[in-house]
Amino acid sequence: MSFINIIWDIIRTLLIVGIIIFVHELGHFLVALMVGIKVEKFSIGFGPKMIGFVRNGIEYKISWLPIFGGYVKMAGENPGDEVSEDEEGNFQNAPVSHRALVAVAGPSMNIIFAITVFALAYMIGLPPEPGTTIGYIEDGSPAEEAGIKPGDKILSISGYKVRKWDDIRENIGINPEKRLDVMLLRDGQEIKTTVVPERVESMIFNMDVNPVNDLNSGKISQSIIQNLKSLDISITPEARVTVVEPGVSWIIKDKNDSYSLRKTQNNLEIYTFSGSQDSQLIAYIPLNIPENLDKGIIPPYLQIKFKEGRASISDKSVVLPQKPGSSWVIKDGDEEFSLEKERDQLIAYQDTDFGKIGISNDIKPIIGEVEPGSPAEKAGFRAGDEIISVNGNNINHIIEFADGIQQSQKDNILLTIKRASGKIEEIKLNLDQQGSPEFLNGIEWLPFTEVVRLNPIYAIGKGFSETGQVVVKVFQFIKRMIVREVPMKYVAGPVGIIQITMAVVKTGFAGILRFAGFLSVNLAIVNLLPLFISDGGVLLFLGIEKIRGKPLERRKQIIIQQIGVAFLISLFLLVTYNDLLRLLKGFF
Repeated sequence: MSFINIIWDIIRTLLIVGIIIFVHELGHFLVALMVGIKVEKFSIGFGPKMIGFVRNGIEYKISWLPIFGGYVKMAGENPGDEVSEDEEGNFQNAPVSHRALVAVAGPSMNIIFAITVFALAYMIGLPPEPGTTIGYIEDGSPAEEAGIKPGDKILSISGYKVRKWDDIRENIGINPEKRLDVMLLRDGQEIKTTVVPERVESMIFNMDVNPVNDLNSGKISQSIIQNLKSLDISITPEARVTVVEPGVSWIIKDKNDSYSLRKTQNNLEIYTFSGSQDSQLIAYIPLNIPENLDKGIIPPYLQIKFKEGRASISDKSVVLPQKPGSSWVIKDGDEEFSLEKERDQLIAYQDTDFGKIGISNDIKPIIGEVEPGSPAEKAGFRAGDEIISVNGNNINHIIEFADGIQQSQKDNILLTIKRASGKIEEIKLNLDQQGSPEFLNGIEWLPFTEVVRLNPIYAIGKGFSETGQVVVKVFQFIKRMIVREVPMKYVAGPVGIIQITMAVVKTGFAGILRFAGFLSVNLAIVNLLPLFISDGGVLLFLGIEKIRGKPLERRKQIIIQQIGVAFLISLFLLVTYNDLLRLLKGFF
């Protein structure tokens, strides 16, 4: 991604967050003016003023920290302000009902905004929301062990009803290694089972540990490509391998460049090649990593790969062989990494804080679009094609198709395809020089290309229902945090919100609107919580004043407000720490 694109994504991200905050503060501002309360400042963000102007006695400004909130400063709003009882337009002198209206106006505007942008998103067009019917179950997964089958429909998880696939993903994701009661619907009957999600493993890196086999068969392994790429040397698909001496030496010719490769006792050495001479050693790939790991040795090359994967290991790391030659665990203090050798690939994993049970929703391997002139079009694929078998093995799910391609032991792959017309045809395909299915380049699968567009009436209805669902989800999440079903590490702060928003801005305008609605609802509810200096805190003070017939003493209000500020600062530091930790580990 270019620097300009990154800057543009950041600008769009700040714009989205800024608009949501602006809508919130606009609610306070408009209602304050409506009920006759004097407004002194209208600010988007905190900190020093970036730009602004004064009109009709009100200062309008954008501050240098727009992503951290905003505020409307009203006369006499702070408990410490000196206010005379006969001063007109003062917040403290306004009736309780007027002050309550001002406090609730911000969250209300966020809810109205959410309904509006949800409706607009559905009018523009969004992908259909997957239901809760299971289409695929991973072999040996917790779901298979629990007796869950393809075609089952999940009704609830630990008492929480699920209406769409995202509900399932969330309920399972936040409960790794916890026993969950799952209610299923199978053949018209409700079935209850129990499942324990395993932790999701995040792949840190993968590397070839035996590229010699590929070279002997005329292929260039990914480890060679990646090593040269780290030196800013790109290997093109036109590159060809010449076997000089099987198992010992090879030459790679790629357009005007050539490289010589030689196998020593422990390494595959890569040289620049000119004429008939090796010119300079530029890289090497160790070939004895599994053997070293079996002996409890971590080669320096492996430490470099961990560092490249943002998971550095120290010199005090310990190797624990699980299955000699194929499986190991590296312990580094409290950190634990697993290494698995699959065929000629060594893959490093680290457990995350998220759970999975090995299921997928029903996604048929149906092609939505084929890019004109792409390898996929040249291979014979057409929009509307459904893949029904790979090498004679029937498939019903897109993951089964991917597994069939990956597990194929042949260079030639036979696909049986059902055309959009209903005609059954066979396509014979070849893997490229690197053993990869280049013929899939240019395919967009149907679930990611199909969109649902609603007319304005239905879209507005969907806006209300989507807003209601998000409200329920947020309150469920808060409840789960209170009863400690969900730890604080799942809460995203400003850094996390920015990072998520930067990812969302790449999904298209409808996706951006949908996320803006989700974020707006969250802002509304969080502001209504009785957190002392939030809108909910103001409403709490006003409720006490209404019951007592008079407000709390200013000294008590100031003390409570200071406690609230300290609490929010602590919360901000905690969620920001969580954000940075996830960012460094690459889990966002």
